[in-house]
Amino acid sequence: MAADVVRYQRLADGDDDGLWEDKNKDEKKSIEISLSDNVFTVEDAIEHCGFGWFQIRLSVFAGLIWMVDAMEIMLLSVLAPEARCYFNLTHWQEALITTTVFCGMLVGSLLWGKMMDKWGRKRGLFLAAIWTSYFAVLSAFSSSYAWLLFLRCAVGLGVSGSSQAVTYYAEFLPMKSRAYCLVLLEVGNPWWHEMCACAHGNW
Repeated sequence: MAADVVRYQRLADGDDDGLWEDKNKDEKKSIEISLSDNVFTVEDAIEHCGFGWFQIRLSVFAGLIWMVDAMEIMLLSVLAPEARCYFNLTHWQEALITTTVFCGMLVGSLLWGKMMDKWGRKRGLFLAAIWTSYFAVLSAFSSSYAWLLFLRCAVGLGVSGSSQAVTYYAEFLPMKSRAYCLVLLEVGNPWWHEMCACAHGNW
């Protein structure tokens, strides 16, 4: 039984039908790929290209998103005592600020995962970053304790999307570099916590 064959033709920008038409028909090329034997996947292409400038830029992108996640979590240890003094809160009300953030992260993890699987991780990560930045700035202008809880919960909803950066990063890494790069990304996370702690100590 003959193997199924898919035929591809070169693509060009601006062609309405999406197929490249050469003026010299003798030079038109096609590629036949056997679905049973010679499938060239995206992972094969990444392995062939290796670790390059795209992966370096992606490392910076994923590192910045991971930095935001670290800073937002570390910020809770600074925000809660300040909010207790400013709003004259009890201890359980102070603890509720941290609880609402993690409740937002719990719900957001389910939503961001589904959304990024459907519409793409890059688009979802940018949306999560904008969401987190917007509500983080608004929470700084909270006029009441209730507003602070609501806005910090919204921040937690956005921060939960940053975990998808690791998945997005790993998908574009060659196999031989994947473990090394992911470990470096995780090792860098505590350093951002330390920087936040040092900044708080200098206030």
